[in-house]
Amino acid sequence: YWRALSVQLVGYEVQYQVFLFLRTRHPEDLQDTAAANLLGAIGAVVFAAIMSYFVESITYYYHARVLQRHKGKYSPFGEFLYSTCETYVRVTNRLGFGKKNDT
Repeated sequence: YWRALSVQLVGYEVQYQVFLFLRTRHPEDLQDTAAANLLGAIGAVVFAAIMSYFVESITYYYHARVLQRHKGKYSPFGEFLYSTCETYVRVTNRLGFGKKNDT
């Protein structure tokens, strides 16, 4: 949920800033609106791709441990990411908005 909201916020902010920048240059031909919409969509897609990469990198250790793809211990960084993801899953399930199959 928070990821979708952050993507929407980035897309909106890019769109708004481009529209403010171009509104005095193209007040009658609607090119400011078209450019703002296009760049807002591009900004949202780029942000979603970058965020997806980081989320996948962070949850790799959690999924590898849960699905038993890795035997033994991880590096200290991997152990930290695993425990962070495990805590997040437990908190979201305790609050009632986590996925039941993650517990």
